[in-house]
Amino acid sequence: MATRIGLVLALAALAAATPAAAQPAARCATDSMGNTLCARLASGSAVLSGLGEVVCAAGQCVQDPQGTAWYCSAREGGWARLDPDGPRCEDGCVSPDSNQCRQR
Repeated sequence: MATRIGLVLALAALAAATPAAAQPAARCATDSMGNTLCARLASGSAVLSGLGEVVCAAGQCVQDPQGTAWYCSAREGGWARLDPDGPRCEDGCVSPDSNQCRQR
């Protein structure tokens, strides 16, 4: 029993130390008014801003742990992730922007 508990604790510690990976990129998102917008680029992402506005980027996006900011890859289809040192994005991180979206 003690071995099983030790294993569970070790796995939990490993999971906590592993950098958070980006969620699979959603190309479209729907705002609180029911409007669906999509990233202009096929490999882009659409996310909801803190104000409920759909904003988009060329690559994947990750949200900070507080849920207050999005960080997105500047590269078309690029990766984004959070690690212990903060956000990391392929070709640098940019904020998503409504100008990168189009009507569905």
